Amino acid sequence: MIDQRAVLLALTSWYMSTGDPKIKEVADKHVAALRRIAVKERDVWYYPASEYTVNGWPSANGVQLRLAPDPAAFCGRLVMPLLKYHELTGNADAIELCRFFTALIIHRSGVFNPDGGFNDALAYRSGHFHTRLGTLDALARYAWFTRDASILHFVKKSYDWAVSTWCTSFGWTPGDMHDQAFEHETCSLVDLIATGITLARAGYTEYWGIVERFLRNHLTESQPLNLDWVVDSDSKANDDVGMKSFYQVARRTRGAFAGYSAPNDFCCDVSGGRGHINDLQTCCIGSGTRGLFMGWSNTVTEENGTVSVNFLLNRGSRWLDVSDHLPHEGRVELVIHRHLPRLLIRIPEWAGYAKVVVRREHGERNRRKPAEIRACG
Repeated sequence: MIDQRAVLLALTSWYMSTGDPKIKEVADKHVAALRRIAVKERDVWYYPASEYTVNGWPSANGVQLRLAPDPAAFCGRLVMPLLKYHELTGNADAIELCRFFTALIIHRSGVFNPDGGFNDALAYRSGHFHTRLGTLDALARYAWFTRDASILHFVKKSYDWAVSTWCTSFGWTPGDMHDQAFEHETCSLVDLIATGITLARAGYTEYWGIVERFLRNHLTESQPLNLDWVVDSDSKANDDVGMKSFYQVARRTRGAFAGYSAPNDFCCDVSGGRGHINDLQTCCIGSGTRGLFMGWSNTVTEENGTVSVNFLLNRGSRWLDVSDHLPHEGRVELVIHRHLPRLLIRIPEWAGYAKVVVRREHGERNRRKPAEIRACG
């Protein structure tokens, strides 16, 4: 069941890209099957095991016998792709699953403690951060879609707990709360980025700054671009097909994302980590790419005539271009392309409003000059 999230995201992306009705037919059947096999109580639905067999669920009493899997791993994270598919196609089964899975997580599962903390006693893997943060991302998106402030408050409480208790100030997230605390996944970092963006869009604007730190300080650093330190081979003689490869490894992995990086190390061979077993993994490559896109697409946004610069990151748009000089210099330049009735620019909390200098220049129509924002001192 843990793979259903990825399957549905793939089908949704495929249909978005091609519009092929055959793909939609397959996805509709898949969602209908997910609904059909769910165990349905009066106010919550759930899956009672981690695998569904040709003969149905292995045990009808999995919950009573405490054999049921982690609700966050197999139900909570599934809300996000189900919601995305509903937004794309209007699929009724998908939004119904979202509603009952959300009710399960918030009201019955015990995945999150009353203070917002992660209940590691109910975890599939010792308080696995990716499943918890992925569930918070899913709940935040569902709260935004339904305009449910109570769900958003539930997410905010747990998000604040995770960021303040377990994550570094610059944006590294642990893997588990116990056995493999240093097995950070790029996937969980992107979950944190996604949740923070939704909270910021919903009005908690302080999260723009938190997300920018995650984007700058660990997501981009998790993408190896300089691989001069990697020792590889120009021959395939030592390769074991399907198991090991030494052939031009550096060139072939450039631009991927770390699977299990430590706060300061791409490869983490320490107690509490996984050593060099999985320094790259496909799910992190996919999530890392998605994280970069989310940062890029939310750097400049427009709503009801108001253009907002949320991240001080390089970005071109039809409204304006952002040129970022951070962290080398406290300066950001904006080149305005058209008349903007209202422009909002996020000033970093570290800048201090009394030390911000704004300089505006007007140029000829074909030689636009930038507006400059500088943090002094």
